[in-house]
Amino acid sequence: MRLQQYLTEKKTKSKPMTFVRIGGLSKKNYNKIYGDDRFHAFHRPPVKKGIFAFIWPYIEDFLWVWAIPTKEGDTEGEWKKRSNKIRRENMRKFEYSGELWCHFKEYAHGVTKGAWIKVHTDELREILKKVKHEDMKSLMKTFRSETGYAKSIKDPYKRGLGGYMSRDHLEVFIEKVN
Repeated sequence: MRLQQYLTEKKTKSKPMTFVRIGGLSKKNYNKIYGDDRFHAFHRPPVKKGIFAFIWPYIEDFLWVWAIPTKEGDTEGEWKKRSNKIRRENMRKFEYSGELWCHFKEYAHGVTKGAWIKVHTDELREILKKVKHEDMKSLMKTFRSETGYAKSIKDPYKRGLGGYMSRDHLEVFIEKVN
C-alpha cells in the first residue's frame, strides 16, 4: 500500500522550475492586451494580470533595463553600474510549478494568444531541451558558414567564443505565482 501511495504521489507532484524576475512577485495589472500580431504581441502580456519572468539562469537584460532612466551627463559606465545595482537588489529568484505562458508554439499544443501558448512547467522543461538543441544547431551552422570550421557549443545562451543567441524567446508570463 505504501509503495502504491508513493508512486501515485510521485506522478501527481511535479518538480518546480526555477524562474527569476527583476521586481516583485505580486501580479501586475496590464491595461492593454494585444492581438494575434506576432511582431507586436511578442513581449506584451497574453492576459491582463500576471508577471513576466525568465527561466533561470537565462535573464535577458534588455527586457527590463529600458525602465532605468538615464541621467543627464550619464556615461555608459555609470549607467551600467546603476543597472547592475538595480539587478542585484531587485532580482527575485523563485520556484514555480503549474501553468504559464511561453513562446514555444511550434513545440506545444494548447491554448494560444498571439505569440504565446499556455503550457505546464512539466511540459516546458521538455520543450526547453528541444529549443536549446535547435538554437545550438543554428549557432553552429552560423559559426561554420562564417569561419569555415565546426565549433562545439554547449549552451547557446551564454556569451563566449561560440557566439551568443538572444534569450528573449525564453521569457515567460505567469498568471499567479502563489
